[in-house]
Amino acid sequence: AGRKLVPRTRRFFFEDHVVRPIRRVLEAPAREKGLTISKTVDYSMIPELYSDPDLMSLIIYNILDNALKYSNEGTEIRVVCDRSSDGSIFVDFINLGALIKPGESERIFEEGYRGADGKMREVGLGLGLWTCRRICKLLGLEIKYVNSRSAPSFVCFRISGFNKIIAD
Repeated sequence: AGRKLVPRTRRFFFEDHVVRPIRRVLEAPAREKGLTISKTVDYSMIPELYSDPDLMSLIIYNILDNALKYSNEGTEIRVVCDRSSDGSIFVDFINLGALIKPGESERIFEEGYRGADGKMREVGLGLGLWTCRRICKLLGLEIKYVNSRSAPSFVCFRISGFNKIIAD
């Protein structure tokens, strides 16, 4: 039996403790593949958080690492932070690359599952998104695949629930 994961919660700033360090790690591999990582984030929307910054970093790293693996060369990976109509804060990770086929949108979060395109590219073990979903649940966040009807060739993962972990 595995050990239970227990978050080590503390106050931290999303940009300083999560976004900036991950960006430094992934910039070189992105450049090698001709990818750019852009962000449209108003960090005042996600001010100081009360959560586990290490686990939060693991979620973001896994999503961006997947985007690097599955993006088409020379394209852009976008990170967008916004508010939905009900006022809840979300962060989207958008890339152009391997598509999620109909019927796979929930299966990609299963342990060991690799989408049809992932199997063809021979990358990954099918653990990244499964890990992300488990950690999101642990932290009170939600992760899901968002299908864009207006841009069906884009892959988008959305993390929401940040309102619940903003530090008072």
